[in-house]
Amino acid sequence: MKRNRLIYLLLWLISLAGISFWGGVVSYGFFMFMTLVPVVSILYLLAVFLAFKVYQQVEGRDLIVNHAHPFLFILQNEFFFTFSGVKVNLFSDFSRISGQDDGAEYELLPKSGIRNDATLICRYRGEYDVGVKDIVITDYLRLFRLRYKNKGTVRVTVKPDLIRMDELHSVDIQLLNSIHAPANPQEPDVLVRKYEPGDDTRFIEWKASARAQELLVRKRTGEEQQGVGILMATERKSDKPSEYLPLENKILELVLALAWHFTAKNTPVSVDYLGTRFRSTVVDRPENFNEFYEEMSSVTFSDRYTEKEMFEGAGSAGTLYLKKAVFMVLSELSEEALTLASMLYRHHISAVIYLISDDPESVVTGQDLPGTSIVRIPKEAVLREVL
Repeated sequence: MKRNRLIYLLLWLISLAGISFWGGVVSYGFFMFMTLVPVVSILYLLAVFLAFKVYQQVEGRDLIVNHAHPFLFILQNEFFFTFSGVKVNLFSDFSRISGQDDGAEYELLPKSGIRNDATLICRYRGEYDVGVKDIVITDYLRLFRLRYKNKGTVRVTVKPDLIRMDELHSVDIQLLNSIHAPANPQEPDVLVRKYEPGDDTRFIEWKASARAQELLVRKRTGEEQQGVGILMATERKSDKPSEYLPLENKILELVLALAWHFTAKNTPVSVDYLGTRFRSTVVDRPENFNEFYEEMSSVTFSDRYTEKEMFEGAGSAGTLYLKKAVFMVLSELSEEALTLASMLYRHHISAVIYLISDDPESVVTGQDLPGTSIVRIPKEAVLREVL
């Protein structure tokens, strides 16, 4: 385009010199022609702007990450002359349309169009625009370019993908065996441990305490420790969709994968997270999982839902201390997370921290934490490969 403008400017200067030094009908005719060229080009851009139409439609109500959904895509020339140099830019950061190249340039004959019965694949859970982002029009001589936003954008709400994991290779096999071992509430475990402030005094084992000369409490896996707990961070770390959408998508994807894995093996799961208040939801049977999935799909992330407040809510509820194991799905390894893991270890409860981060150094702080496994999962990782 820059070269064409230079050529045009040179020709216009030549036509100006012609009428200045020689005059005549030919010189003035050439000068008028060169002067009207940009006017005609601008009128062409205006005509395309008014007569070029984009029609797009997503079929189906529920869109799911990485699932193909029918997408109707039509480019239409409703004028009486050919449109050339029409470029269509797509919202390609978070989604893609099959058979439709981002930035493709089209030439449309009068009263004709291009129809593409394509498929739309969204990469992240959340709410965002898909399809045509903006349109760039270039005149025939490529002197001017007009870019304008598409007014008929399509905004979709996308649900997280459900990854059905039969095995969790990132978790110690002994821990998994203990989690999946059936509990027998009629035969409580007779193992004891040291009494700690906050323990229920009803479970003090007095005979064993007398022999040991210190207070001991019964560790009742049959009655107390049932299922697993998942603590999910819902704090939004950024106001940029390109940063928070991949993170939030992976958090929910991981929580759903863990919940499905344990529920499918008849192990009850409770998920604790912070919303407008501290919430805890339980899924204990496979037939209840759809309802649980819908709730997780509608979870809201906000910068107000800080991880510090989430850990305070979890500590106040105290239900995590009644689990066989606790899984934390976090975006950063904070002091509160390490403190909770230490408290769980004191209660003989194993903890697994899944850290959604692209930084390999993010897990260094807690590498030597006893009774706790820390697994880093990149935001774009395939769960089947890292779990």
